[in-house]
Amino acid sequence: MKKYLVLLATVVMVLALFSSCSQGTGDEDGKKVLRFVFWGDIEEIKIINNIVEKFEAAYPGIKVKAERAPAGNPYMEKIMTQIAGKMAPDVVFVSSDNIPVFAKKGLLNDLNPYVKRDKFPIDSFYEVLVDRFIYCLLYTSPSPRDRTRSRMPSSA
Repeated sequence: MKKYLVLLATVVMVLALFSSCSQGTGDEDGKKVLRFVFWGDIEEIKIINNIVEKFEAAYPGIKVKAERAPAGNPYMEKIMTQIAGKMAPDVVFVSSDNIPVFAKKGLLNDLNPYVKRDKFPIDSFYEVLVDRFIYCLLYTSPSPRDRTRSRMPSSA
């Protein structure tokens, strides 16, 4: 249960962060639309849908269009094809292994200004995890799944 609460909190924070730095993909009923592409199993889909519902309630001017895609190589192929076709999502799940791929192509926003401005609690994540999502700049927050699978620091 704790894993899912952490997932909920992180996705809400990331959506909020991106809603402040994304242009969105258009309007739907006068609302900014954010396309959010993710991967996950049936339980994670339920969690994401719940998060989106709560996010939209907290930010009534934003409509989140959540789209599940298959994990692994098919996910990267889909995202890269959408980017090449100028149909890139506003928010994506990105594996830490793929941060350099996206960063080298200039496809990610530097989140440091938003972390500072919004006082995003980046220090609540283990430093070793945050480091996995940095490629010269901070591009994303670690997922709760990474956080829960990591060993506690020896000082904890």
